[in-house]
Amino acid sequence: MDVNIVVRMILHFFNTPPGMKEEQLFKVFDEAAVRKPASVKFFESKSERSSSGLLEFKEVDDALNALVAVNHASIPNPAGGKFPYIMKLCFSTYKKRD
Repeated sequence: MDVNIVVRMILHFFNTPPGMKEEQLFKVFDEAAVRKPASVKFFESKSERSSSGLLEFKEVDDALNALVAVNHASIPNPAGGKFPYIMKLCFSTYKKRD
């Protein structure tokens, strides 16, 4: 009997610029030389101070490499502020429904 097990790794990201786009987020992964997430879900922002969401990776190794290389990445403040945003990553307890 063949059994296919799909393991999905989902990371929660937060403290990114408000209105951040997927392309801007992917640039952070490119600069760190790690694989980009397979999908990105931005949460509806409760304030205009920052943005957050979920990153889904196809491989466990990709999620772990991203966590190590991209956690605490500095993202320039698009409003020209003095301080950059420091993106935070952590494992998510979210379970995607198939």
